Amino acid sequence: MNVQHASRLEVRRLREHDIARLAAFLDKEPGYNLFLISNLEQYGLRNPYVRFWAAFASGQIRAVLMMVERRGAFFAPYLEDVYPLVEIAEREHLSFTMGQRELMDAVLAASTQRIERREEHSFCELRPVDLRPAALEPPLGITIRRATGADVDRLAAFYVGTAGFEHLSETEIRRLMVGRVHHLRTYLADKDHRLVSAASTSAESRLAAMIGGVWTAPDARNRGYSTAVVARLAQELLHEGRYVYLFYLEGNLAAARVYEKIGFRVIGKWSVIYFSQNR
Repeated sequence: MNVQHASRLEVRRLREHDIARLAAFLDKEPGYNLFLISNLEQYGLRNPYVRFWAAFASGQIRAVLMMVERRGAFFAPYLEDVYPLVEIAEREHLSFTMGQRELMDAVLAASTQRIERREEHSFCELRPVDLRPAALEPPLGITIRRATGADVDRLAAFYVGTAGFEHLSETEIRRLMVGRVHHLRTYLADKDHRLVSAASTSAESRLAAMIGGVWTAPDARNRGYSTAVVARLAQELLHEGRYVYLFYLEGNLAAARVYEKIGFRVIGKWSVIYFSQNR
């Protein structure tokens, strides 16, 4: 850690009067900062559940930390500015973080915690001009629609044991899907009254949205279902004036093909880090 650099930064918890300049700072990277921006827009700076800190130099914000329970998110255009915020995150018992790969490297350089797992992803963007109309055509016999509250139970059962949900119980997944159906949005594909594919937004802001939870039943793959579901969800978001983002594990060629068919392009690299709670 560059101790001399870190010592010149003032670090403090952000309060309601900081909202405007925090929002302007985060808007420099609306895609990479989507989770920070969406929580700021939804909760502001008074909610004890979502807490923000910033590092300042000469009165200007240089780096930001958001904590939601023990999950953290950082933003620092100049990577070494994140160092003092890592100390705060560790005091808040940081268990998970994710973000742009170079920034995550800087977080780990300042961290004293042991990593349990690190995943590397490709980070993708879809612009309105890049959405491919052919991806919106559903395969024969498939109904694609936006999920409603009546679909929550079947969605919870659908995701049990799937990638990204493997450590959650059906009850925990159901709670998550209530939020993704009622407060965000989920699209699904039905074939013969059976749920075969689904995708949700995991965060939305006034400028952007993140798509996640893309899953197709193993015996229903390679038929274009996930392509059509994600494309329909992305189309709705684009029509609302949002840019659309997602990330997928590097080396997942099947996912890469699906998203390329829709019009997504890789714009960067994204790391997901789980920390061990045993020091």
